[in-house]
Amino acid sequence: MKHFLRLLVLCFVLFSITTITAAQQTNINIRISYQAFERGHMIWRADNGHIWVFGIGGQVMNFPSSSYGRLPDNPIQGAPGQILPIFGFGKVWGNHQMVRDLVGFPTLPEGGGEATYSVISPANVAFLTYGAIFSAQIEPDGRWVNAQLNNNIAQVTSLTATPTNPRVRDQITLNWQSSGGEYVVIEIYDATGKLLNIQTGQNTGNMPIIMPDSSKITVMVWSVQLVRGAIFASRLAYSSLTINITGATVTTPPPTSQTCASGSTYIVQRGDTLYRIARRCGVTLDALATRNNIVNRNRIFVGQRLIIP
Repeated sequence: MKHFLRLLVLCFVLFSITTITAAQQTNINIRISYQAFERGHMIWRADNGHIWVFGIGGQVMNFPSSSYGRLPDNPIQGAPGQILPIFGFGKVWGNHQMVRDLVGFPTLPEGGGEATYSVISPANVAFLTYGAIFSAQIEPDGRWVNAQLNNNIAQVTSLTATPTNPRVRDQITLNWQSSGGEYVVIEIYDATGKLLNIQTGQNTGNMPIIMPDSSKITVMVWSVQLVRGAIFASRLAYSSLTINITGATVTTPPPTSQTCASGSTYIVQRGDTLYRIARRCGVTLDALATRNNIVNRNRIFVGQRLIIP
């Protein structure tokens, strides 16, 4: 892009349980079942029974196993020769008109294999890759785009900040270089995981940052590419940087001792994020969000009551 873009400045309250020292990427290999539909895809996780429904318009629906396990088998009958979903897919598709409206009828029989599921925090962006058949970048607000991280296409080759030992309210300069993408997205998080700022910029650039009242900040710079027909850009690669700050008065509270038993109620504390509550309680982020009707996984508030699936 020829001109430096500053399109988004978002400041909203997000919390985490522990101090974020750098961006963290968690990768797991999972067995899945996959089925293609006229206007989307369905994927079932063998490790926990969770079903994702992906519409081609960028919408994601989540169905933990507890939400469909007792539903009747698919009651929908198709035309002669029409492929119909079975098992868990059939229960979700056949008993939810909104799912059928979103993805239409299957175009291929159900298949399966190994997939990779990655979650990158504090951004809470997930990537699901099933070989060359399907890939999804799942944003915290429940949208998705067909994309995957690929350091062979793009890289953030340099990310530095000067000076290196700032105090609260000091100004520093962030410098970056990237290649392969169309532009970069810069995200800034405080020590609790609160998203302070989002901006966009050229592949090589710099920007000033005023240090917040926080013991540290985590800066994530993403190399991104616009996807034709998509409602947001695909993230190709990233780099992160932690900047320690002297003189902060805001501290991170200690972890809570609340129970994580299935069906129990968890009360959101200062310093919580949905991702870290899910990780602590041994449930998936998708299952926790779906059980509590949360659309934007980056938006929870102190005192909110969550049911653990």
